[in-house]
Amino acid sequence: MLVAASLAWYLWQEKHEVEETARKEALATLDRDNAYRQWLVDQGGVYVRPSEKTPGDPYLVHPLKNVATTGGQPLTLLNPAFVLREVQSRLVDPSRGRARIVSLTPLNPQNTADAWERKELDSLASGQDRVEVVTGADGTYLRALRPFFVASGCLPCHTAYKEGDIAGAISTSVPLAPYQAINRKTVQGIAFSHGVIWLVGLAGIGAAYRRGRQHAAAQREWAASVANMNAELECRVAVRTEELTRALAELESFSYSVSHDLRAPLRALNGYAHLLKEAQGEALDPEQQRMLDRIGHNAEKMGQLIDDMLDYARTARAAMKKEAIPLKPMAEALVRELSEPHPGARLDIADLPTAEGDPVMVRQIFANLIANALKFSAGRDAPAITIGATVEDGMVHCFVRDNGAGFDMAYAGKLFHLFQRLHREPEFPGTGVGLAIVKRIVERHGGRVWAEAAPAAGATFHFTLPLHKG
Repeated sequence: MLVAASLAWYLWQEKHEVEETARKEALATLDRDNAYRQWLVDQGGVYVRPSEKTPGDPYLVHPLKNVATTGGQPLTLLNPAFVLREVQSRLVDPSRGRARIVSLTPLNPQNTADAWERKELDSLASGQDRVEVVTGADGTYLRALRPFFVASGCLPCHTAYKEGDIAGAISTSVPLAPYQAINRKTVQGIAFSHGVIWLVGLAGIGAAYRRGRQHAAAQREWAASVANMNAELECRVAVRTEELTRALAELESFSYSVSHDLRAPLRALNGYAHLLKEAQGEALDPEQQRMLDRIGHNAEKMGQLIDDMLDYARTARAAMKKEAIPLKPMAEALVRELSEPHPGARLDIADLPTAEGDPVMVRQIFANLIANALKFSAGRDAPAITIGATVEDGMVHCFVRDNGAGFDMAYAGKLFHLFQRLHREPEFPGTGVGLAIVKRIVERHGGRVWAEAAPAAGATFHFTLPLHKG
């Protein structure tokens, strides 16, 4: 279709080019003859010596038609129309057309307009050229007509006219056959080149079709291979999932067993330490009493560590039950519960939106962060904690800010890993598991957690949760 459209365009262009070339030739002839005639009119005609070829104009009526020079040489006056006709008869070139001067009321019958010229002369009062392609028995021509008007110099010969009337026109006709012959050769070349392009295009389409079929076959083979691989992979995944489920169940059983088995000796160790101190307290020196206190303290710390480790493990295994969570009532309840040991602390809770998540897990996030904020700001004269949130891009951005001990941001990357602590145990007791639990819960909800702080300038812990869209 593209080749056919291109060929049609070129053929139309070539046909238009034939007519345009003939039009330029016709207009050039009109320009030439009109300029020549105008010069003759300005001169009032020309005198020539009478000869056999130019004996004079038998149709001219003029008081000074025949004169003689002072030397006795006879001269006869030729008017512009006669001279122009003589010139035109000597410039005839069949390949370039012919031109003549015509009139509706000619003095010379040779200047009589034909049917086409009479029709066009009737509509040329405006003085514009008239160009038209005319087809007759002897071929197709581009015909052109340019009117001329009576000037003052014409009146001595043309007494029937008045100045400004249409005296006649210069008519030319250019045969289209020579140009069409040239055009046919060009069209043949264009048709041949488009034929070659069409054949090359067909060959390209055929090659592309064959390549497409080969590619489609390769794609089908690849798809079959991928399907087989997927089936095999799914089988392997099913086997591995079963093994992992079994391993997790065994690990969970082991975790509870270990925690139970560890708690019993720890409770016994702590209990015996207290009994020994009560029974033999007076008989023990200060160093021995201090050692018994350390035994009891470390037993309690080990018990707390076991509990935290179990909580950390449960955050990964526990199924999530997502629902709408009004965050402000949850935060207010935790503040009342956790702030009792810190009566001097001021806790401000801003308006908190409703999040989407597991209420038990989200409560653990707030509990750990509020407890940390109370612990690390307890040494201040006026501990201040702020809990707030904003909504950003469909997520609830919560923060817990305190004015406590803070930390160096160079170590912020360690905060959310197990057993990583930035402060010494005597200053701020803890197991280093709480923030790791926070990170795991937040990530299970599709959010993220980070912190900002400076030494002795407090800390702000940020985390995001899905916004409830109900």
